[in-house]
Amino acid sequence: MSLEEFRRITIESIKVVQKVDSVEIADDEDFSDFGLDSLDIMSLQLEIEKMLDINLGEEFDISQYNSIGLLHEYIEKELKS
Repeated sequence: MSLEEFRRITIESIKVVQKVDSVEIADDEDFSDFGLDSLDIMSLQLEIEKMLDINLGEEFDISQYNSIGLLHEYIEKELKS
C-alpha cells in the first residue's frame, strides 16, 4: 500500500475518532501533537485496523509508531511478512 493511500485511510480514521470533517496532519507529525490523547490513539488504531481489515495484535503499541509515516512503515513491513 502506498504512503498516499495509507495517509488517506489514517486521515479518514482520525476524522471518525475526533468527529470532525477535515484533518490536516503531516506524515511526521506526532499524533499526540495533533490533539489525540491516549484513548483517541487507541481508537485510531482500532479504526485503522477496521479500515484495512487487519489485526495488529494485543502486543502492538501504537505509541511507538506515533505518526502516519512511522505507522505506515510498520504496517508495510508486517503485511509483507
